[in-house]
Amino acid sequence: VVELWDLDVLNAVNPAAQLEGHTDAVLGLAWNAAQANVLASASADCSVGLWDLSSARRSAALAPHGASKVQAVAWCPGRPTVLLSGGYDGRAVITDLRAPKGAV
Repeated sequence: VVELWDLDVLNAVNPAAQLEGHTDAVLGLAWNAAQANVLASASADCSVGLWDLSSARRSAALAPHGASKVQAVAWCPGRPTVLLSGGYDGRAVITDLRAPKGAV
């Protein structure tokens, strides 16, 4: 579970939202600076989650590293639809989210 906290609320007891969907530890997060409502998460459950923060729901789940854990994600600064992921398989995978099955 990824918890989102509103830092404008003083002494908050509960998170503003929770992102649920991974079945194992979340190892990395990347916020898309060009699309403020999009967050990517890397997980030990071998998936990358794409989240719509306006609804606090997962919009997509990708498996760019097959059966290997995903340890890091990062957005391309110049192309907000391009996501880089690094996995325990020793590979870095670039995925264009306009066609996510065409990972290179």
